[in-house]
Amino acid sequence: MRSQVLVVDDNPGYRRLVRMALEDDPNFEVAGEAATADEAVAAATRISPHTALVDVLLPGGQGFRLPAALRAVAPGCVVVLTSAHPDGDLDAIGQLGGIAFLPKSVAPSRLGRELRTLLDLLDQVQDALERADIRLPPSRQSPRAARRFVEGVLDDWECGELVETVTLLVSELVGNAVLHARSEVELSIRLLADRLRVEVIDRSTQVPHRREVADDDLTGRGSGLVELLTSAWGVAGLPDGKSVWFEMPLSAESSP
Repeated sequence: MRSQVLVVDDNPGYRRLVRMALEDDPNFEVAGEAATADEAVAAATRISPHTALVDVLLPGGQGFRLPAALRAVAPGCVVVLTSAHPDGDLDAIGQLGGIAFLPKSVAPSRLGRELRTLLDLLDQVQDALERADIRLPPSRQSPRAARRFVEGVLDDWECGELVETVTLLVSELVGNAVLHARSEVELSIRLLADRLRVEVIDRSTQVPHRREVADDDLTGRGSGLVELLTSAWGVAGLPDGKSVWFEMPLSAESSP
């Protein structure tokens, strides 16, 4: 059975291009189209698509909130963000986040193949070998508790070579969440076949931005460190907050 796709874009030309590109693809079928967030939610409620291609730059900033709204009405829907931004200029796109990203520069003849590859990679993320979670209060002690939690988990998983970097990043992200969101913080660590994925969830809708900091500043380094020290990272909007995530590759010695 072909997987049903919902295309959400205010440009009718791009919607038509996707429909034509996937028309003869054995894996996908464009089952619905939408130009706005409201239309997309209504369509997802009606057809329960497996995949939604969502323009991240929908008018009014709707693209940031739409992934969570779509998953609320179609829980099995995989949201793939799209944008016409050049492949090398994805800083803003990465900060808006989502589950996956597919540039509009992909040739129509390759769209189905690229989408299939992307979804296969996402399936690997869902199939975590191990997972550990903890909830932390909005307290100045939470970064320290998060570091101890990370140390214990990574030691159990024999990922000792990642401890120093992951504890540093988690401490920064949890500290920022406590300082700015002033809410309970959720920390999740997943061990995948070839990498480690870490998520820090808080109840603030404010998207973090990298800023210049002085040598003696004690805060404000989180986004810059995550970008510098990880293989991938992003921010995903949630109905009542956001998730800041990052991934780090496993060494040959620690791979399961």
